[in-house]
Amino acid sequence: MSGGAILNIFGDLIGINGKSAFPILNTGYVYQDGTTITAEEIEQLRQLSWGLSLNRLLTQLNPEIITAYNLPLPGGIITQPPKPPEGWLGELEAKAKQITVRIDSSSGANGSGIIVAKEGNTYAVLTADHVICEKDDETRECIGYTYEILAPDGKKYPLDSSTFKRQEGVDLAVVRFNSTENYQVAELANYPVIKNDAVFVAGYPKLSNNTPAKWGFSLGSAFEREQGLLTVTDNSLSTDSSGITSSQGSLSGGYEMVYTSITYGGMSGGAVLDRDGRVIGIHGLAEGETALDSQSGSVTQVQLGYSLGIPVNTFIGLADRFEINAALPIQDSRPRKLNPAEQEAFETAILGTEIPQGNAKAERWLERGNQLWRLQRYDEAVQAFDKAIALDPEFIHLAYYGKGLALGYEGKYEPALASLSLATETVANFAPAFQYKSVILRELNRLNEALVAIDKGITLQKDDANLYNGKGYILKNLKRYSEAEAAYNQAIEKSPRSSFYINRGNLYSDQGKADLALKDCNQALELNPNYAMAYNNRGLLYDNQGKTELALADYKQAISFNSNNANAYANLGLLYQQMGDIEAARSNLQKAEQLFIAQGNTAAAQQVANLLKQLP
Repeated sequence: MSGGAILNIFGDLIGINGKSAFPILNTGYVYQDGTTITAEEIEQLRQLSWGLSLNRLLTQLNPEIITAYNLPLPGGIITQPPKPPEGWLGELEAKAKQITVRIDSSSGANGSGIIVAKEGNTYAVLTADHVICEKDDETRECIGYTYEILAPDGKKYPLDSSTFKRQEGVDLAVVRFNSTENYQVAELANYPVIKNDAVFVAGYPKLSNNTPAKWGFSLGSAFEREQGLLTVTDNSLSTDSSGITSSQGSLSGGYEMVYTSITYGGMSGGAVLDRDGRVIGIHGLAEGETALDSQSGSVTQVQLGYSLGIPVNTFIGLADRFEINAALPIQDSRPRKLNPAEQEAFETAILGTEIPQGNAKAERWLERGNQLWRLQRYDEAVQAFDKAIALDPEFIHLAYYGKGLALGYEGKYEPALASLSLATETVANFAPAFQYKSVILRELNRLNEALVAIDKGITLQKDDANLYNGKGYILKNLKRYSEAEAAYNQAIEKSPRSSFYINRGNLYSDQGKADLALKDCNQALELNPNYAMAYNNRGLLYDNQGKTELALADYKQAISFNSNNANAYANLGLLYQQMGDIEAARSNLQKAEQLFIAQGNTAAAQQVANLLKQLP
């Protein structure tokens, strides 16, 4: 019967029969990547017949053949990058493997976890709560699945659900397993992440329902906390085994880390590492949107946006509640700086990340475009989104939106605006497109149109604090100060974030209300004591009030939390000039100029250069 048809209950061809059950020879039981399996696993597989899926056949055909014969588009097969990292990146990956476990569920799903403590022969594993609590769609209660640990050496250990430690309101959990083996415990690092910090997400992505999840190691860059929260769409913590959020609602569950690393379902609970291999966060989510397949009528979640994690300091603060009795290996120093060769290797690895190609459905092209956009390969991202658009899916608005993101980040504002307008024309209630449309219109200095766009977004998503914050920024630039204050007040009421207080403080400062501005700076620092911008802004207020020592301390504190803060260096240089310390002034202004140039802010760099020329 080899070569015969495999049909579903509707009579549709879904595969080609190939290998019968109980064959004479035990050959062929090898994974595609060459991985072999045990004799016990072979004995299980021998009891089954095997065939080739129609989807795999379709991925091998030329696009012209698919079009000519009106064949269905394949879903695409995702593969891991063929070459593992080398050099220091390879060493970092090897270190990550020693602290990472896979958590398998009887549902067929899996997640990842981090070995964080050893208590005798008992190991404590930190993971995302939704990995070990797969919820019923209706009751939202945990389904009683059983779970098993796959340790770094390949050994398996059952988990006792009665020992699971969970914490309401935070998507974290601790599970335990017993072993006499000597497994590596993760090092934790608790420091404020700054923009463009290199990060690495380790775990076991579930790329296929037919094979066990294999190891994954994804490179990316982080956002500073406050900027990251402003960058993502305002999502709820509604997740499934894919680890993708669904839109609407408010960000919760402790998710405060945002990064560009490409992640997949199955990596939830895995480590977010810094360049020294220390755990700085726990991965859990990726932004996503709902996509409807017009051919099958099925609804799926596709990634569109960034990845999100929970900072490790959240776990550290809850260690007692998770009943961690062993001393945690915590460091508070920032990671070492990469030398030029290491930095080049990192950037080359990012740009060389393999994004699967070939025939694919529109949702695959959409995800591919999103991945390329995250990697800052904007031209390729636009091409991928155009592929999705050409297939004219039900969710074409998402493709237009993604294309608008890629064009906007590349600085091509007019084409970006055109694409975003097509997104909003196609689906008039798609709030994220209106939000980003307002950003593009701000860049084009079309502030009144930007206000119309942000107001439309607010009518569609009334609880999104980021939208009110964006409206406040637009109104401030239009010098409609009382309305701007009202918008910032609404943002703070819905989500009291440090960045919102800073923005309202800037508004007060522009109006000469120094006391109110200082009060907002202090409130911002109470909420986030590591917020470099808040120290810099408060330093300016003290500087203007003639409180030199307080200003000096705040500028230095801003730099201590973010050594790339060019504005703080410039302000510190000017303050030293006022104090008569010309050498200190020159040193700090030169540093500010270098940072502005590196950040592409040529106008600011020129201003600082002019100040340097005026020094004696």
